[in-house]
Amino acid sequence: MCSITTYFKVKISYNILMSKVGRIEIIHNHQLMYTKYDVATLEYNIHRLSLRNLLKTQILTPEFCIKYLLHPEQHGMCDEDNYISKEDILLYQPHITETHFTQ
Repeated sequence: MCSITTYFKVKISYNILMSKVGRIEIIHNHQLMYTKYDVATLEYNIHRLSLRNLLKTQILTPEFCIKYLLHPEQHGMCDEDNYISKEDILLYQPHITETHFTQ
């Protein structure tokens, strides 16, 4: 029988080892403020991430914003995610313009 400390050391090592799936990394909310991730990684991890945190910390494509941020029904983690507007996207993603939403 192993001790609880040994169990958690093994579990943490296993999680670190398994946190890469091919080239797509498994990420969590706390990592968003320290690293910019590509859209494929964000999409793979969408069910683990707060949409509001994504909006504020990552550089997102217009397509990603429309698909996930403006339609949070399936991917939103908390109530706050349900209140993201086009204006919020334009504020936090300065490279996106109003014309991206009308195309």
